[in-house]
Amino acid sequence: KTITARRFLSAELYDLMETLLEQSVRSQKINLRQQCSDVFVKYLLEYPMTDERVEQHLKQAILNTKYEYAEGRLSAIGLVNKIAE
Repeated sequence: KTITARRFLSAELYDLMETLLEQSVRSQKINLRQQCSDVFVKYLLEYPMTDERVEQHLKQAILNTKYEYAEGRLSAIGLVNKIAE
């Protein structure tokens, strides 16, 4: 949360956010999925990035709604809902 709040610019941060997006669906722990979703939404809405990168992240978030396990799909739907709010 602190890294995104300070708008730290680094190529590795984009990789980290992709991992958070993945964990927001794949994690076995509901608390971890929720925390990953919260940080990812904050990053997506506030972090400086190109329109293409935003579009790429949004597409992946939507694709995650097709995840094979129900808990992951529900988390992905929750993430998309948070973005839409």
